[in-house]
Amino acid sequence: MAACLEIVRWYTPAVAGGDVPDRNFLGWVLDRRALAFLALTGAVVDVDEYDGS
Repeated sequence: MAACLEIVRWYTPAVAGGDVPDRNFLGWVLDRRALAFLALTGAVVDVDEYDGS
């Protein structure tokens, strides 16, 4: 079996006029160390995002 980094993110956009949490809902990052590790191990990245609203 090959290595796999699986990322699953459920998010709910802020309601208009409501409080906006101090989080970045629109993006994420894999730094160079993480990318180098994934390349070294031959892993694949599987990302799923779901709208929870």
